Amino acid sequence: IVDGNLGANVEANRSVVEEVVGSRAVMETAVLDWNEPGEAQLPEETFEVVLAADCVYEKEHPRLLAGTVSRWLSRTGGAILVVENPVREGFRWEREMIRKEMESIGLEIREEGNETGVDDWSESKGDELKEIECRWTVWGWKDEILRVGDEGRKI
Repeated sequence: IVDGNLGANVEANRSVVEEVVGSRAVMETAVLDWNEPGEAQLPEETFEVVLAADCVYEKEHPRLLAGTVSRWLSRTGGAILVVENPVREGFRWEREMIRKEMESIGLEIREEGNETGVDDWSESKGDELKEIECRWTVWGWKDEILRVGDEGRKI
């Protein structure tokens, strides 16, 4: 997934990100094991923006995602987590568990909404892309977490 679909998405969206952020935008992919988030070889200590898109498929994934976000999202007022998932029938639990787990590590919702996305994970190269409804949420640290600082970090 890292070299295939994810790498292709980074390249497909590079110009959009650079248009918004400028040439200082660094977009790379790397393997990150949610079971051991501190073991990843990433270029930074922490990040101001963490994106999580369509990454929850099993009941334990929201908890593992929260642990990873807690490790890698900078403890600053401007740091944000952006989560986007397709609205799948029978997966309401997915959104509810993500919300519960993110709140448990000290994040709060700053903004949320729905949009039409594109399912770009097709079985063959010739498949037509399909539109799907997606739910996005922008999270930031609660003020009391920022006052505690890194010493209070939950991992």
